[in-house]
Amino acid sequence: HFAAATMGARIVAAGGFQNAIADLATGGVEPLPDYPGRNAQDHFSFVAVLDGVLHVAGGYSGEDFQPHARHWAWDGAAWSTRAAIPRPWS
Repeated sequence: HFAAATMGARIVAAGGFQNAIADLATGGVEPLPDYPGRNAQDHFSFVAVLDGVLHVAGGYSGEDFQPHARHWAWDGAAWSTRAAIPRPWS
């Protein structure tokens, strides 16, 4: 229940039960720091890397299976809040 994107030589899996970074240059795997408000049961988020920044948006809450409109960005060091995605379902 995750999505993946590439950041240089790294594959980042996010938006699922376990988030991780796989480094293709070293073969190592490390956890991706949790974005604020992440619940371990959240899933199906949209993931993309734009201009070197990882974006995690939308998805479903693991608590009540309702859609999320949140949008976070990770620059490789810290998470920041970005504009929420449109909510056509509300």
